Amino acid sequence: MSAPQSRSHQVDRAAWERDLDALGFTGIDMVKLEELTRDMCNDTTGDLALFVSMQKDAGEPLDGLRINFRNVCPDQLAKLDDAESQQRNLTDSVQQACDTDVAARTPEQARLAEMTAC
Repeated sequence: MSAPQSRSHQVDRAAWERDLDALGFTGIDMVKLEELTRDMCNDTTGDLALFVSMQKDAGEPLDGLRINFRNVCPDQLAKLDDAESQQRNLTDSVQQACDTDVAARTPEQARLAEMTAC
């Protein structure tokens, strides 16, 4: 199933850049960032959850991503929230699989444990 497409939204780049500057993100090519963000706005929730997971694994805060969505595609913020929720649920499921004795794991827990090598 394809993701709902983001509606066109006029971006106030100066305000957006100020928001990012306040978080310490400076010297960014805003044209390129807008292009990348517009692409992400049209991603599926599952694809966003994967990206959120990679960001968290890399120790990157999600504040910048949230600011990008708020400025480029505010109509897609709920999808970003859903992606974060999916990522948290997956993390909880992996932790539960790793904490479960190998002999007692369900097939899904065994798959998760194998994928994460725990």
